[in-house]
Amino acid sequence: MTPDQWELDIIEAQKAHIDGFALNIAPQDHHTDRALQAAYDAAEKIGNFSLFISFDYLSGGPWPADRVITIVNSYKNRKAQFHYEEKPLVSTFEGVGNAGDWPNIKAATGCLFIPCWTSMGPAGIRNVLNDIDGAFSWDAWPVGAEDKKVTNDLEWMKALSGKPYMMPVAPWFYTNLPRWGKNWLWRGDDLWHYRWKQVIELQPPLVQSGSADGTTGNNPGIGQPEMKPHELSQDKVFVSAFVTEPSEVHVQIGPGPHSVLDAAAPGLNHGSFSFKGQTGPVRISIVRGNREIVATTGPAITEQCAGGVVDWNAYVGSSS
Repeated sequence: MTPDQWELDIIEAQKAHIDGFALNIAPQDHHTDRALQAAYDAAEKIGNFSLFISFDYLSGGPWPADRVITIVNSYKNRKAQFHYEEKPLVSTFEGVGNAGDWPNIKAATGCLFIPCWTSMGPAGIRNVLNDIDGAFSWDAWPVGAEDKKVTNDLEWMKALSGKPYMMPVAPWFYTNLPRWGKNWLWRGDDLWHYRWKQVIELQPPLVQSGSADGTTGNNPGIGQPEMKPHELSQDKVFVSAFVTEPSEVHVQIGPGPHSVLDAAAPGLNHGSFSFKGQTGPVRISIVRGNREIVATTGPAITEQCAGGVVDWNAYVGSSS
């Protein structure tokens, strides 16, 4: 990414009220130092935006401890570095096989260490509480065709015995990357709406919204039930509307009749509407007192798949 691209991403993130980025880096990438420098420079130029480094131990193997120390010490005093409890926060993506490196890394850097050692589970994390300052869980999606519950979050919070829990929030997840042997789908659907309600309910000290290109899916190899994609992803239009006064949200597929979400309460209102075999562009509007306040139209629902292949990515649109 160029400096201009970093600046644009940060500006767009700030518009979405995102406070900072976790920078996931792997040991085999030749561009890591250049990318980190550009990211920190851009964040400091824009201002009011934080960064912290997450060392990826899966994509390219484990990080040598001395390289971790050098990188952390190179950026820990940068203005854009995120601090928690007055220490520079550092994380990982897995790396449980190198858990023993971290007491020395912490001593050499003075960092606050909140790893993502999800493979340990809450039971395993209890055994390393003396070596960590908190934990981040990658378990942001539901199992199979179920909705996401907070049961696992509560187990992590209990296992941490008062140390900070970084709660994961994630959107839809579909990945088809042959190079990495990935062709997986999680149920997303209502997840983005209800997961933030769960954050409000649990009030964790830290929240990380994870991007969706990584490990997991409807794959028995990683603890998921094997299911057909259409059994996971519902044929529905999902709508979240923030209104200042009682309103109606109208959803229309093609030339068919419109469905109505009664957004009776000021604030955020959410609902979903089945395709019911209808095809055509999806038009969504907010109506108040028989007057259309705002509208947006998305691409057509169709039975024609490009190249005969179904793309399970969701289309996301908005209007204000």
